[in-house]
Amino acid sequence: MSSRFLKSRWFFYSLLLFIIVLYWCFDSAWSYLSYERNLNSLLFMVPSSFFDTFVLKVSPYQTGSRLGVLCLLLFSGTLLIELGKRNEKVSSALVESEKRYQYLMDHANVGTCVVQNGVFEIPNPKFLEITGYPQEELTRMVFTELVHPDDRGMVMDWYSRAVLGEQPITDQPFQIVTKDEKIKWLQLSTTQIVWRGAPAQFSIIHDVTRRKRWEETRNQAKKMEAIGLLAGGVAHDLNNILSGIVSYPELLLHLLPDDSPLRGHVQTMHDAGIRAAAVVADLLTVARGVASQREILDLNGLAEDFLKSPEYQVLQQRFPEVFVISQFSRQKVLVLASEIHIQKSVMNLMFNAHEAIEHDDGAVTISTGQENLGEQDAQALNLVPGPYAWIRVSDTGPGISPEQKEHIFEPFYTRKTMGRSGTGLGLTVVWNTVVDHNGAIDIKSSEKGTSFTLYFPAEISLERSPQEVSDSGTYVTCRSEQNRILLVDDEAQQREIGCEFLGFLEYSVDVVGSGEEAVEYLRHSKVDLVILDMIMDPGMNGRETYEQIIQVNPGQKALIVTGYAAHDEIARAQELGVADLLKKPYTLKQLAGAVDAALHRV
Repeated sequence: MSSRFLKSRWFFYSLLLFIIVLYWCFDSAWSYLSYERNLNSLLFMVPSSFFDTFVLKVSPYQTGSRLGVLCLLLFSGTLLIELGKRNEKVSSALVESEKRYQYLMDHANVGTCVVQNGVFEIPNPKFLEITGYPQEELTRMVFTELVHPDDRGMVMDWYSRAVLGEQPITDQPFQIVTKDEKIKWLQLSTTQIVWRGAPAQFSIIHDVTRRKRWEETRNQAKKMEAIGLLAGGVAHDLNNILSGIVSYPELLLHLLPDDSPLRGHVQTMHDAGIRAAAVVADLLTVARGVASQREILDLNGLAEDFLKSPEYQVLQQRFPEVFVISQFSRQKVLVLASEIHIQKSVMNLMFNAHEAIEHDDGAVTISTGQENLGEQDAQALNLVPGPYAWIRVSDTGPGISPEQKEHIFEPFYTRKTMGRSGTGLGLTVVWNTVVDHNGAIDIKSSEKGTSFTLYFPAEISLERSPQEVSDSGTYVTCRSEQNRILLVDDEAQQREIGCEFLGFLEYSVDVVGSGEEAVEYLRHSKVDLVILDMIMDPGMNGRETYEQIIQVNPGQKALIVTGYAAHDEIARAQELGVADLLKKPYTLKQLAGAVDAALHRV
């Protein structure tokens, strides 16, 4: 009897009573029709009618038989009801258990699956989300198809051990290739089970891509920090040395007559100093302590400017057969950045892209754009979700091998000829620039080519911050001696160079060797401008000195001169009222323009 009929006890007992009545009637009718054959019944009675047989004159045998059947039916019916209820409880518990299990699997924050004979079975939704494959497609795949080729050997070894009943050590993360060809890092734990009567492996899978990316970034940052500390210290000292090499030849060029035979030699010395200063600037970028101003820039304009620059003309001459494609966004792609460092990054990527093309008939593409990174895409780049501007340089070269990819951002790691193609700091400068701007680099490489995409937090405001002084500054050689300037620097050579330059520009100059001396000097004397070195050791730095100065002389005009300083210190100094930033080693033209702008600043 079906369990749905057992749900109503009243219905069942009514049916049972109906069966008993039918049996009673059938038994009476049978006795009435065949009494002459029943010798036992003839000893006691002779039925006279069907009614007598049914109600009155019934033999003890018939009475016992009917009562026995009645009890048997009642007992079996009751037992059947209890068995049905118990079966129903077991079925309900089983269904509830399956629902709970399915709920847990559907809402689990880790992937689960069964692998039997190398094929995926019953993957849960999280595992499908991790891999990007639909269940119908995934369950037809051999599990090795999902594993990245670099890690298939390791994962096959784990699987072989699991099949033999051993417990494989699976602490090592491995890579997979998702349906949309993205690489993810997984970590799993495996247990041997029996599934459908045959051995199988039940695996719990954790997506550790974010952790792996963070570890890689942290390790890279630690390595670059150690290199940066060394580079920063060396660069800071070199800047002070180069100041004399760059500055004095320029001063001599102004003092020598045009027909002097020494002009060519002095010009060569000056040009060599400028090139050395450019290398030191790259070292400072590696140190990520370079003093630089940031402003709202349009990546479209920066890319277009490079394509009009002398450096690009050099590339065209060296690689005349390489075709360059520009694909710029129709809208402004704004970022808050240091113009010189973004320009250097674009230049380095373009040089690398051209040199990566082994044959002359390749192509290089430079493009810009803006996109809103979602949770998954931002996580892959170790960024927070939000709007980002990007600039991408792609080439059709042979690609970068995984071994090379691990080292390409390290200083002096280069396959190019040192001294001919660069200093080996190109991609290191790119990496440090992007990280210093809270961005990220996405590298995609295959046999068909390589693309570097630099992501920067997008800006929507068009307000521009003060720019650092460049060679475009106004150069004026005639100044009134009534303009008094106080030069503050802890290096004697820097004070001497500054005095020579400012004296040549016909300013009245006083010098002190520390911030403390500058504050004390200004308690008793007035000057039109204070030129402050940012790093002075021991004692107060430039920002701390200016804080003390404006307490003595509120509104005092000042100019920061430095080559290596924390960007936030410079920003705080500018918030206090410092006019501009002049980077060491500076030229006479740069100093003239910076001083003139600072003096006339309202």
